[in-house]
Amino acid sequence: MASGIYKITCLSNGKSYIGSALNMKIRWRSHQNALIRQQHANSHLQRAWNKYGASAFDFSVVEQVEDPNHLLSAEQSWLDTTDNLFNICPVAGSSLGRIVLPETGRKISEALKGKPLSIETRRKMSESRKGRAAWNKGLSHTDETKRKMSLIRTGRVFTEETCRKIGEANHRRIVTDETKCKQTEAKLGNTYCQGRVLSEATKIKIGISNGIANRGKHRSEEQRRNYSIAASRRWAKLREAI
Repeated sequence: MASGIYKITCLSNGKSYIGSALNMKIRWRSHQNALIRQQHANSHLQRAWNKYGASAFDFSVVEQVEDPNHLLSAEQSWLDTTDNLFNICPVAGSSLGRIVLPETGRKISEALKGKPLSIETRRKMSESRKGRAAWNKGLSHTDETKRKMSLIRTGRVFTEETCRKIGEANHRRIVTDETKCKQTEAKLGNTYCQGRVLSEATKIKIGISNGIANRGKHRSEEQRRNYSIAASRRWAKLREAI
């Protein structure tokens, strides 16, 4: 079969699945194999297959597309104009709108643990983070985005389980000497340490934020001692830099 748009229809309930492929015959065979093995990515289609059986499904070609570059646009047109679909993702060629189950998320997480990242991937991740961090200088996020981020974080309370996981993750984190040096340089070069003057409104907001974060929180004597030592070291480094 040529490339184009296909439809998998369940004759028992009238629902359909729309897709595109370079070779629709091979694609239909791939769908069947995944459904038989109970491994199809579309849970709605898989449940219907399990309920009604293979004989209740019909495969049909709804449009042949000669130019493969036009496949996604043609598929999107069919998705927009067809009702009662099995399709989870409303955008052709994208996972946008797809809901990942907790069990699926756990399996994905376990599969990615310990997976080495290429130099190119690390570079892209670094550039992406630099772009997100630039909002401190007013370079990235709009005022509306900043407002939404502030509303999300205001009054946010972590459960004990979440705090435990964050603590364990931080303990496992290995920081290289180069990273430590960069962090120290960044702190020493922070505009706050260079005499930045905070307005009264900003001071009040910081006080409220700290009060919400520390409300009902009791630190042990060891924690207080560690905080004191860390603060003393930071001030010592600042004095040396000055």
